[in-house]
Amino acid sequence: VFVSQHRDFTRLTYQPEVLHETLRRASKLLNDPDRFGGWQPPWWVGVGTALGMVREKNFLPHENDIDVRIGLHYQSNRQACADALKVVRALYRHDFLPVREVYFDGRPMQVAFYDQTNHHALLDIYFFYSGISEGHYVNVNHATLRRKPASFVENRRAMAWPGYQNLKVNVPWPVEDYLAWRFGPEWRTPKRSDELGP
Repeated sequence: VFVSQHRDFTRLTYQPEVLHETLRRASKLLNDPDRFGGWQPPWWVGVGTALGMVREKNFLPHENDIDVRIGLHYQSNRQACADALKVVRALYRHDFLPVREVYFDGRPMQVAFYDQTNHHALLDIYFFYSGISEGHYVNVNHATLRRKPASFVENRRAMAWPGYQNLKVNVPWPVEDYLAWRFGPEWRTPKRSDELGP
């Protein structure tokens, strides 16, 4: 695993309106196929961002980033990298500054960005790949191998962020089943942020 950190990777706590604005900017880009030559990245919000959206109808209290995941169909190392690079370049051209990159076997696994237009709010993107582990999308980083059931990725749905009807984000579907898989059957009960896991 190769890790490149370009700037101080400090996870700050942001007000919800700051995170909403950065999520709005990112979703506008990711939902526009014209930005990617007719290809639209298969993206969704996951982990704490999805949990906050469903349980809190907002970001979690003391949230420090926006969790975005992108699923790529691994056909060849070159194609997978090219698709990931399209995403990175599009965000970079719109004032998202990469501050941390993680690669495994030449494939991007994580790219975290500061939103230079909005208080350096942190957009944290993990790339998951199919075609490596049957029935799963896989991400490898310095801490662990993460396997996500393919059904959640391939059946994702678009939903409006609560209170922001024009802010459309994708979620794993069924989202309640995803949250139970990710956080356990008691996901509706709030926990400390350090209990959410990586």
